Amino acid sequence: YSVSRRTQEIGVRMALGASRGNVHLLICRQGYTAVCAGLAIGLGLTMVLLRVLREAVPGLEEENAASLTVSLIVVSLAAALACWLPARRAATIDPVVALREE
Repeated sequence: YSVSRRTQEIGVRMALGASRGNVHLLICRQGYTAVCAGLAIGLGLTMVLLRVLREAVPGLEEENAASLTVSLIVVSLAAALACWLPARRAATIDPVVALREE
């Protein structure tokens, strides 16, 4: 959604000399920054909630580092794909067509 809203900006960047790689990197970096912040906050909250629940619920399994690692990898890969697809589409924008759009 944010990439489609920024079509004119991307067109201007490309008209001023930004390469497709630069546009791709810009979109991916901005999207993945939010993902990394979310993963860091989520991991921190998970660790805190596991400690609280372990105290409240007797017999709760010890934290499983493997399941947390797999979860982080799956979410990271899904987020990378979710950032890469719009970035690829943005990198193929024709600057002339983008500047004509409203």
